[in-house]
Amino acid sequence: MVWSLRLNITNGTDRPLTVSGPELRWGWWYTNNKDNTEPVSIPPGKTVYALGIRASSGTWTGYECACSWIDATTDKESYGAISVEIDVPFTADNASSIHVSGVYQQSGWTDLPKRGHNFTRNMTITTMDGKLVAELDEETEDDPDYLRFLEMEVAANEMIQHWPELVKELPEVNQFDPQAVMPDKYLYPPKEFFIARGEVVEIDTADWSGIGDPKYTTAYAKKQFAKRYFAVPVYSINTDPRAVEQIPPGVKKTHMRSVEVTSVIKSTLETNWSIKASLSAEGTNVATTAKVAASLESAFSIRNVREESTQKIEKEETTIEIAAVDYDRLFVPWVFSTAAAIYCEDKKGNFRLVAISQWALLQLFKVYKSEG
Repeated sequence: MVWSLRLNITNGTDRPLTVSGPELRWGWWYTNNKDNTEPVSIPPGKTVYALGIRASSGTWTGYECACSWIDATTDKESYGAISVEIDVPFTADNASSIHVSGVYQQSGWTDLPKRGHNFTRNMTITTMDGKLVAELDEETEDDPDYLRFLEMEVAANEMIQHWPELVKELPEVNQFDPQAVMPDKYLYPPKEFFIARGEVVEIDTADWSGIGDPKYTTAYAKKQFAKRYFAVPVYSINTDPRAVEQIPPGVKKTHMRSVEVTSVIKSTLETNWSIKASLSAEGTNVATTAKVAASLESAFSIRNVREESTQKIEKEETTIEIAAVDYDRLFVPWVFSTAAAIYCEDKKGNFRLVAISQWALLQLFKVYKSEG
């Protein structure tokens, strides 16, 4: 399915509204469902397919644009202008805005839903007290690829919060090799975000005082109700679809830049204690907290587990030599992340997520033959 937005505008004024300053930031102009067709002006009293935009085929980059329509009348006082901005990435929240010159700047406008990638919007532009007013009816369409992403996101959050399910779904590896698990074919979303889990690190009973637990807040409660505390690393792969580059035939180099990815366990990270919060909670023992942190850092190859979660790889732009071929390719920067999770098993055999953080730790690239 083509990920696209169609904006129909009815010009309810007595003057033409002239398109001004169309700016394409991501994707393709797609007015009248034709590639490279820019937004158009709207005659008075007419309804026009005024703006169309779509995501690039095969790269899943979303789309982003800005455009204005102005009353360019010179012999009368102008009604003003309307400017629209649209940003529909694949994984992050959608954003949109409208600016209407004059008093009535946002009359009738509602932003795009945060989710989804295919939209049809119908706008009527009229005047009030000599100024433009926008009124909007909205129709949204489902995007099966994005619905798949959302399903995977929900599944990932449910899995990581339930230890028995995580054990069932993810294989345990002694040493995680990112090179070995990069997809053979570029697909977004990928077939799976979480790849594997590492070995469990049991936290010694003597060090429980270093763990902040939102349920068992005292040493006495831990002793009475907890059977064990343990931690595990969970490895995932993701990319920012907008960072995917199309390499034309004959080109033999491209660039690798810093990439930021959206965490698929964002809701889990936001609704649970972080490792930093747990290891600095009120009442924790400083000495044992340091021991717990050191053991996790050593086992999980993380420099500082008391840092906040991060999803960005900081990397200087570098040139990478790639052999020239006679077909299009996709240059995909994959980002590998480690989520460190601390769980508690109580004396009744129930498991509970105590704290979790996630860090983007490694960026690797792979070149695929373009199929779009």
